[in-house]
Amino acid sequence: MEIIDNQNSGNETVIVFGGAGYIGRYFIKFLLKNNPSIRIIVVSRNISKKMFFRDERVKVINDLSNIKVRNCRIYNFAVSTAISFKEVETVAKKIINNIFSIIDKNFQGEIIHISSIAVYDLPGNDHKNPQELKHVNKSDVYTFIKAKSEQYLIKESKKSNINYKIIRIGNVIGPGSTWINKIVERLYEQKPLIGKEGQYYSNTTFIGNLVYFLSNYEEFVNDKHSIYNFCEFGEITWDEYIKPVSDILKIKPMEWNFNSYKDIKVGLLEDINFLKKNIYKEIVTNALKMPSATKFVLRILDLFDPNKIKTNAKNKVNKIGKFDYSYLDLSEYKMAKIYLKNKCIGIEYLDKKLLKYLPYSIEKTKQIISNYVKYNF
Repeated sequence: MEIIDNQNSGNETVIVFGGAGYIGRYFIKFLLKNNPSIRIIVVSRNISKKMFFRDERVKVINDLSNIKVRNCRIYNFAVSTAISFKEVETVAKKIINNIFSIIDKNFQGEIIHISSIAVYDLPGNDHKNPQELKHVNKSDVYTFIKAKSEQYLIKESKKSNINYKIIRIGNVIGPGSTWINKIVERLYEQKPLIGKEGQYYSNTTFIGNLVYFLSNYEEFVNDKHSIYNFCEFGEITWDEYIKPVSDILKIKPMEWNFNSYKDIKVGLLEDINFLKKNIYKEIVTNALKMPSATKFVLRILDLFDPNKIKTNAKNKVNKIGKFDYSYLDLSEYKMAKIYLKNKCIGIEYLDKKLLKYLPYSIEKTKQIISNYVKYNF
């Protein structure tokens, strides 16, 4: 059994869960570059992920039975890729349980849990006052797992009297990041990216600034709080990222035909109400007419066919006549929620001096993104 105790060791060891993801890889690369004597243990479900870390200071493990942590920092970037709410909740609990399974009863370190500002889409949670989540519902799978992971972490930490920090980060941008690639993809596919009017905040964080903050977080947090927001470019609008990319690709960005993602809910809610009103009629009618229980079950399943739901939603919204939603589907709704957000999130509860220390300004960030697009697309 290996006991990890930085207090009695000459070299610092850091444990990273989910280190093979986009943020995790950048974070580990930053640690290796800036701390020659550091040792990093990456916990991953797939041991083949060690191919990302060609450094003898990095060890990738998937067996937690032979390790106990007494004094070191534990970073959690892990997130479930499940698509069902039930599976997501199970995996979220398992990830947190895995973390606590390696913690020694005399643990003196700290857990740094990476969450998301997406949790502020849940009702009753104020982004200007980051606290434990008051309300969690099944609005979408990604938000749900982030929220449940926070809840499980807080519950277990309080039970074991363990220090923790929850960092709710913004939309991560950088070379190869999901959101920059999405901009390029939607420009090429001629799908809408910008709103017709208003300020649409990006609520972004640049990957270089994020990994700097995470490795030096102790300088900018305080004992009064355990939950923080990190969106150093929260007030930057999406247009400021989209325009340089569109100029390089020489493709004019398309507009959505509405001003806010909230407008979309008109059609989706109408379709849900339509289902609620007709479900009883469908059940009774089929129960009386169907000679076979199998046919009855199939008919009920057909009623909830997501493709039919989306088709009905489109048809009903088009009948309203206020906007043209002919291209709209559920994936577009998720995109609109990101690109048409009027809520601006910053670095709440963090020391404001942090902004002076971050290595990348917005100008430098946009230049890096432009170079990435120029030489890769």
